[in-house]
Amino acid sequence: MSRSLVIDRQSGRFRGFASGPAGPGPVLAAAFAEKGVSGATVKDLSTAAGVAPGLLYHYFRSKEDLLYAALERRYFVPELRDIAAPDRAEPAVEVLAEVAAKFAAVLRDNKLFVRVVFQEALLANPVVGQRIERGKREAVALLARYLASRIEAGELRTHDAEATAHLLLYAILMAHFTGTQDDAYLATVVDTIVHGIAAR
Repeated sequence: MSRSLVIDRQSGRFRGFASGPAGPGPVLAAAFAEKGVSGATVKDLSTAAGVAPGLLYHYFRSKEDLLYAALERRYFVPELRDIAAPDRAEPAVEVLAEVAAKFAAVLRDNKLFVRVVFQEALLANPVVGQRIERGKREAVALLARYLASRIEAGELRTHDAEATAHLLLYAILMAHFTGTQDDAYLATVVDTIVHGIAAR
């Protein structure tokens, strides 16, 4: 099936593929996963995406640029910004449970792509490394800001909000990579973070 590129008429910039909301992500991820970013050729990627190699060259300077565009398309932070807004009225345990469930869903729905990204990070791919670091920094800042708002409101005790944000995100990532992720696990993680394990 052919996939045409969506181009912004005013800026001339690439906006995505016209094959639906998933775009070419799954097939590109498969191409990257099979040979790695260094091993996959532009021809491999253009064939997977269903477009001519020249079209990819026109809008992406390199395979890394294409990978970066795919990373941007699957960025969780904009959604996290809405979920963890400081003015949310729901109890913290409900908001953090929503964060956990939706972050886990992003990882699950993009499983192959996530594997490619972290494989490249282990290989010290600078594009991927920088993108992961940026995503981590922004996600932790948003969660820490939310937690700080709940401390100020008296709902949570004073604590290191950034450390708690790291704890939640890392627990979800580890569960994803070890295959232990389920609703009960996520609920337990959030409950433990909010209420602790000390006897009451």
